[in-house]
Amino acid sequence: MANNITKPTLLKTGGSLSRAIANDQQAKAGVSMPIETLMICIDCSGSMRSETPGAQTMLHAAIDAAGMLAGASIATARVGAVAFTEEADEAVDPLTPRGLLKEKLRGFHRHEGGTVFYPAVASAANALLRVGIPGTLRRIIFMSDGEDMPENKQSLVKEVDRCVENKLIIDTVAFGDGAGHALLRWMSERTGGVFKEAKDAHELRKVFLALEAGVRGLLPGMRK
Repeated sequence: MANNITKPTLLKTGGSLSRAIANDQQAKAGVSMPIETLMICIDCSGSMRSETPGAQTMLHAAIDAAGMLAGASIATARVGAVAFTEEADEAVDPLTPRGLLKEKLRGFHRHEGGTVFYPAVASAANALLRVGIPGTLRRIIFMSDGEDMPENKQSLVKEVDRCVENKLIIDTVAFGDGAGHALLRWMSERTGGVFKEAKDAHELRKVFLALEAGVRGLLPGMRK
């Protein structure tokens, strides 16, 4: 009698365990359970320690908003995060359980420095390309309260172009009046994302929830 048991993807392809798990989830999900892989980039520069109405600091507001978005995302979504200053100081893998993700987000307070965009975009894109399934939604939400330095533009363009080539969407959020609105808007428009503004903690929470994939209408059959 023939043995019809299918060998695990990991053994057949030699791929990573995370890729095998992702492929298995995709096969089980089908069209009725759409999948998103999302990385949330949070500016942890010194200016994010400024006070803002509705929260202790702007960084507290950003961490709270990111946690709310993770909790609102559908069960099949994979959500990770990047804390950035001049570098990508910390990256939380999208396969991290939601409860642990929120705990790690709270730890982003320990990072402080200047503001450089491209290392965070690179780190988030690397995570999406490593864990996200081609053909499903792979997205970055990038939030900053500051301006990037002009000398970093070429490096940023390179990373944004890589996102375009790999069909990674970047939604951008300008938090506060000091944010680099023009550059953030360009990042979103270049990748097919949306640009949002928030002046205080209350608006930031609303903006982040408005960027949830179902609300954005990005997942088939999941528009709210």
